[in-house]
Amino acid sequence: MSTDQIQAFLRRFDDMFNKPNINIADEIFAAKFKAHFPLTPTLNRTTYKHYIDSFYEAFPDFVMQICDTIPAGDRLVLRV
Repeated sequence: MSTDQIQAFLRRFDDMFNKPNINIADEIFAAKFKAHFPLTPTLNRTTYKHYIDSFYEAFPDFVMQICDTIPAGDRLVLRV
């Protein structure tokens, strides 16, 4: 993954959470995307979108901040 690709992904990721527009997940996440959160089952892209939608219903003023990015080949790990 090039630096330009990472920067483009991070811009779209930020838009997804801070606009918010959860449908961007369909554009930026792979079909086999998996999200891991403490005390929850592993989420796929569809269940992740539902999880985030319900989160914004409970906390409408929520803002996501990216703290660290870790590129590893064709994968990217974020600490948010």
